[in-house]
Amino acid sequence: MRRYVLINEDGTVNNILYVENEAVVQNHEDWSKLAYFDYTDWALEDHPRTHWTYDFETQEWDKAMPATNAPEVAVLVPLEEPVADELAGGN
Repeated sequence: MRRYVLINEDGTVNNILYVENEAVVQNHEDWSKLAYFDYTDWALEDHPRTHWTYDFETQEWDKAMPATNAPEVAVLVPLEEPVADELAGGN
């Protein structure tokens, strides 16, 4: 089995595959339109991850984790002891 990473036009990872050979990728209707690499023989630390992006101009991977704009979590209604007890079946 060989290891392939499929890359979208924007450099994001489309999929990571374990297939018999390159012909499987080339003959697949959807995959054949994507850039791909056989990374079977790469060092373990170089195996692509789903959050990596590939820069086609520099031919290098950007391994940084994407920034997230997660909203701050605010407690809307503080839990009080009677509520917790009621949910647990108490009075």
